[in-house]
Amino acid sequence: MRITVAGKGGSGKTTIAGILARVMASQGHQVLAIDADPSPNMAVVMGVPREQAAQVNIIPREMAEWREDDDGRAYVHLHEPLDQIAEKYGLAVPDGIRLLVTGQITQAGVGCMCQPHAIARGLMAATREGHWRDVTVTDMEAGLEHLSRGTTEHADVMLVVVEPYFRSLDIGGRAAELAKELGIPKVFFVANKVRTELEQQAVKELAERKKFELIATIPYDERIPESDQIGMSPFDFARDSKVVAAIQQLAQKLQALSPSLN
Repeated sequence: MRITVAGKGGSGKTTIAGILARVMASQGHQVLAIDADPSPNMAVVMGVPREQAAQVNIIPREMAEWREDDDGRAYVHLHEPLDQIAEKYGLAVPDGIRLLVTGQITQAGVGCMCQPHAIARGLMAATREGHWRDVTVTDMEAGLEHLSRGTTEHADVMLVVVEPYFRSLDIGGRAAELAKELGIPKVFFVANKVRTELEQQAVKELAERKKFELIATIPYDERIPESDQIGMSPFDFARDSKVVAAIQQLAQKLQALSPSLN
């Protein structure tokens, strides 16, 4: 199962992606995590010390190129097999997860992030071919560009993370519709940082209006930003929190979509 996590910047998508990867791995699944955000933070969320996370090997831009198949359709070709890429550039994460980082903005004026988008697209396609790991969790770039580029076209599931206020709801609604246009089979809303019934209702109404299922509601917990402040994984720092419990329930629902994961 290839799971992508999308949403507005600051919505908590990286936190949810990281905890979800840890939950799935702790349940015995072989998990590949892909950080496709140009400001990668997934490693720390999953429990890698900041000093080690800062030294992660970024997959080089020349790893991928666009080609055409025999029918003239464009696709991303990776110059090395996925297992070799994971061995050479992957970072070992707790619970046996392997993390790949597709790109990072390190200085001004270096141009667009087109090639990291292509690499992410190629990696997700490669997971389909080789069944190298049974679960892939990808943290996408904030916003909508990855959808306009078709970066996530090979995903089985997209989780659109929204906070219960207008701007996040607006971007989340557009992201879900674009994901459907892209042909992603399963698109769900995830309400995050919910404090009140009124806030939950705001996301529920969005889901009903856009005709997408609200698959999970994750409450606000002050220990989640606290874990970030001290550089710990929320999964380790607050494993007994309602946030982790909600993401565990989310994992169960996702596993139910794929008989091979049960």
